[in-house]
Amino acid sequence: MTKSTPGLHDAVGGPPPKGHPAKTRIFLIEDHPVMRLGIRELLEKNGFLVVGEVDTGQTALSQVAAVRPDVVVIDIRLTNENGLDLIPNVSKLVPEARVIIYSMHQDMAFVRRALNVGARGYVSKQEASQSLILAIQKVMAGEVYLSPALAQKLVAMVAEAKGKVTPPDLSTREREIMYYLSQGYRPAGIGRQLSLSPKTVETYMGRLKAKLGIASNPELSRFCVEHADEWTLPAPPPAPAGQKRRGRRRS
Repeated sequence: MTKSTPGLHDAVGGPPPKGHPAKTRIFLIEDHPVMRLGIRELLEKNGFLVVGEVDTGQTALSQVAAVRPDVVVIDIRLTNENGLDLIPNVSKLVPEARVIIYSMHQDMAFVRRALNVGARGYVSKQEASQSLILAIQKVMAGEVYLSPALAQKLVAMVAEAKGKVTPPDLSTREREIMYYLSQGYRPAGIGRQLSLSPKTVETYMGRLKAKLGIASNPELSRFCVEHADEWTLPAPPPAPAGQKRRGRRRS
């Protein structure tokens, strides 16, 4: 279901709060009707213009391209979808739009992934509603915003990881494991990506902990997320010349 509501700023009494444009245009992607209504009312009361709202990502993309909002507010958990997967598509369709994640999830793996794929803000729904207003003001001013509790966690992660050095003797498979850990995957999900059993993934994680001097799986995951920019999927090795020739003969 999609709603587009031009002119809402005209119905809001009084001048807009100082610190953001009078007609900042917001698009909501949130699958809970009551929550969506609450966010909408909050934005209207603060002088923003809600130009559209949808409950599914598939519907969102066509609508976002049509109305070209200034800010897109996205929940992570949508029905049968992950809101984080929408961020690159939104940015591609409307490069000037700032994306803010507004979610109950405070796991730093989600925060890091959101920022890596283009979000400009991440706000926890467990914080005061004014955090969302502040986030919109900040991203419209060209800044990146994390709600205070998340910012504190990020600082703690940086401090904890300081001084750790990634050993050079990591195997290709170990680097693959670290890449998927940095993206928030758990052992079962990594196994599906690499066609390995969860038990085998756990074995590789044990080797990584030994090489990195890390005591637990959660700490390993945090380390990988903090150093996410270092991990890429290794390029597959070139096939031997003989295999290439056989492939051409079969084609």
